Amino acid sequence: MDIHDISHSNRTVMSSSKRVDSNPGFKKILDAKMDGTSRVLTPSHVDGRAKIIEQGDRITDLLDDYARALADPGRTLKDIAPVVRRIEKETGILEAEADLKLGDDKALGKMVGDLAAMAHVAVFKFNRGDYL
Repeated sequence: MDIHDISHSNRTVMSSSKRVDSNPGFKKILDAKMDGTSRVLTPSHVDGRAKIIEQGDRITDLLDDYARALADPGRTLKDIAPVVRRIEKETGILEAEADLKLGDDKALGKMVGDLAAMAHVAVFKFNRGDYL
């Protein structure tokens, strides 16, 4: 077996310029897709998203506090009511921020919607008297 013949294969190597020039269709498709999807996030858009995420984090913390308060037999519903009011207020702020700053971010919009629904259900169940 002669290993030295491997490096002397008879393959024809195309230069990169021939490959690009012979098929311009890929470049056209790529440019069209990039033009259609390229969207620069402005600092205000990024700041708006960050504020929405921070607001959502505040609500999840409040919901955790609410769940711990409900599990504590030493707490009365009167003691828990301020947490519920704060959840209600913060959820309203989240929804208002999302309406103003969300844009077309579907994933963040879904997160806001799910979180707001969960908070509204918690407030509704408390107000309805489910924990009497």
